[in-house]
Formats: sequence, C-alpha cells, structure tokens
Amino acid sequence: MKRIAMIGNDVTILGGVERVISGLAKSFCESGKYSVVIVSVFSSKGVIPYFIPNNVKIIHLNLNLVCGNTINQILQYFNMIFTLSDLCKKEKIDIIIGTDCRINAFLPFVKNCKTKIATEHLSDKVTLLRYKIIKRLFYPMLNCLVCLTSADAKNYSYVKKVKVIPNQLPFVSQKQAELKNNVVLAAGRLVKQKGFDILIDIVSEIRDKCGDWRFRIVGYGEEEINLKKQIKNFELDKFVEILPATDNIIKEYTDASIYALPSRFEGFGLVLIEAMACGLPIVSFDCPDGPADIIANNEDGFLIENGNKQAFSEALLKLMYDENLRKNFGKEAIKNVKKFNPDKIFEMWDDLFEELVNTGNIK
Repeated sequence: MKRIAMIGNDVTILGGVERVISGLAKSFCESGKYSVVIVSVFSSKGVIPYFIPNNVKIIHLNLNLVCGNTINQILQYFNMIFTLSDLCKKEKIDIIIGTDCRINAFLPFVKNCKTKIATEHLSDKVTLLRYKIIKRLFYPMLNCLVCLTSADAKNYSYVKKVKVIPNQLPFVSQKQAELKNNVVLAAGRLVKQKGFDILIDIVSEIRDKCGDWRFRIVGYGEEEINLKKQIKNFELDKFVEILPATDNIIKEYTDASIYALPSRFEGFGLVLIEAMACGLPIVSFDCPDGPADIIANNEDGFLIENGNKQAFSEALLKLMYDENLRKNFGKEAIKNVKKFNPDKIFEMWDDLFEELVNTGNIK
C-alpha cells in the first residue's frame, strides 16, 4: 500500500482546495490501495470541516512562509523543506501532492520521498510574476504537474510531464432543486477574484426587470464590508443578501433556481459542478480557466464572454422568465456533471500513479 501526503495551506478553513483535499483523501483510502496523511502547513491545530475517513492522519506544521524580510523568508522555506523531509521519513511517504505554488516549487528538494506531484488550482494567466518565475525555475524538477483544465495545462510547456485531472464532485445530492424558488445563488470566498461586486452591479441594472427574484451570496472573506456597502449604496437591500459560509451548502443549491458565477478568474470552479449536481442551470463568465471545461453552452447553462455584463444580465433574465428552459438546462446539468464523479476522477489519479511506477518514479 502506497502512502500519500497531501499538502495544503490550512485545511481547517472552509474552501474549495480544502474540500478537494478531503475528497481525494477519501477516494484514495476507500480504494484500499493507498493510505493518506494530510499536512496543513500554516495551521497549528483544528479539524478539517469536511468529511474524511478516520484512518486519515492530519499533521499541523504551524509554519509561516511570508513573515519578515527576504532572508527570513528564505530561512522559513528551508525550514519547511527540512520539516517535510523529516515528516516523509517518519511517515514513510511514497508520494507528495502539493496544492499551492508557494509549496509546490520547493517539493523537489524534499528528501525521503521519491515522487513529488504539484497541483495547480489557479489559472497561470493570473499568477503574479514572481510566482511565474519561481514555477519556471522549479516546476521542471517535479515528477509531474497536474492541472485542472486543458487550457491551464497549455501554460506549462516548460514542464516535462503535465496531466489534466479535474476536480471531483464533492458530494452526491439526494435532492434536486425544484427550480420554483425565485432565487439566484452565488457562493464562494468574498474576495475580488470572485466578482460578486460585478454581480451586484448587474442586479442594479436589471432590478426593475427582476420581479420578485432575489439574489443570494453565500460566503465569507475580506470583501464582505465593501460588498454590503455596495448593496446599500445601490439600495438593493430587498434584492441582494449576503449569508455566511455554511457546511450545508447543498441546501442553498436546492433552494435556488439559477446559479451565477461572475468570477474574474478561476482555477476550475468547484461550485459549478456542485450546483449542476443539484440540477441548477448556470450563468457564468467564460473566465480563465475552468468554466469552459465544465459548462456546455446553451445546453446546461450560458457561458458568457468574460466581463460582458450586458450579456450576463440578458442570460439571467432569460432563465428567470422561462421555467421550462431552467428545467431543461437543469436536467442536462445533472447528466453532464457525471463526468466529475469521484470514481472517474480517482481512476485518473490511479492511472497517473501507475504510470509513474512504470517510469520508475515510484518504487
């Protein structure tokens, strides 16, 4: 049985990457072929807010890679490398899977583990220049880079081995949205990237055409105060509400009738496949990268030219006014999202591990 260490920034928070880590850990363990250690780099204690099997071990490193001057930061990275090397020896790790470029780039220097795999959860097109440079220097030394979309994979021509493995669907919903509640849902971290301010702008333009439809934003983050001010300034209190992040997001999906993704950029768009699994039709910007690999335009949702608020507004109104269209899109969404079934995604990972074994990268 191979032993896998999955490395996350802070697995105790509610977030997309954290949900992916827990889902993969579950799939790996349930296969009977792998055991898993989840390593949380920045946290000192706490539990994962998503389900994981009892036999998954969680280790908190309580490291800080961003404090102090440049010399201190370099020393902190050396400390991380030594710490992970010791961990790999103690836990007898065969495979490390990193989930953040700040950690991924230094995995090649970790000792006592033969195979290092990096995963990218954010489009390289929007990566800061300093991280692009770091990736170009060190990613070619990895055994493999896993990207979530084919579009993002094309950005890494300098990496010898690149695989595309999308995120898996985190759950199988026993209930589907009836698509009768006049609610448009958007969910995610309340940060600039997610474009909730754009969505509020759109609502302000179509408020007179929305009838009794309401917009619900679920999440937490640094932009919450600004978003609430924007809602107040536009006098949209009766149209838009912001609700805290929840561990029962399925209820939010099934209580809605349309899902909106106004993001400026994505790494994949986990919320899209979650919403589709609950039978929601989608309206999403064709932002880099992810939605184009998930949404079948005019089949299970509308894929809108990135940043085109007018077209986004028109798509929302079209779905609001046409219940049959919502239901048709919702049915197709349920069918199309099956390609992200956990079993199918596990097979892709398992095939990758077998491939690495055959090329001598895993003993």
